[in-house]
Amino acid sequence: MAGETWPQQVPVTQYSTATGYHHQYLDLFFRQPSGQPWHPDAVSKRFTQYAQEAGLPPCSIHDGRHASASYTIAAGGTIKDVKEQLGLSTLDIADKVYATLLREHEQHLAEKTAALIPRQSCRPSPKRCAARPRRNRKNRRAAPQRKKHAHRL
Repeated sequence: MAGETWPQQVPVTQYSTATGYHHQYLDLFFRQPSGQPWHPDAVSKRFTQYAQEAGLPPCSIHDGRHASASYTIAAGGTIKDVKEQLGLSTLDIADKVYATLLREHEQHLAEKTAALIPRQSCRPSPKRCAARPRRNRKNRRAAPQRKKHAHRL
């Protein structure tokens, strides 16, 4: 609605222990109708309100971020896809947080792939099983014990 008057970037005051307060120009996702930034608490409160009205369990915007990454992996995405989607600075960060999900997805995918391969029963016939002697603890050989050597100076 604001058209060309909508600012592409707005000044945001940030604090750094090295430089103190400084203005940084950012292209923000959440803005007021004037284009100025919303206070983070206002955004969080509104999100909580909408989630509650939608009948969702208590959740935060950050929970939505994790859910987005999780669904990306479940859909076949990679750690690199998650890194780019979430705007993370390194693959290492995405790997530390989401690698477990990716491994679970890869395991599930491997199991589904293996299930597609036709197999014959690999159980031996009862005759073959009866012909082989059963091994029990008494039939096992004991591993040879190593002698302990006393070291002398």
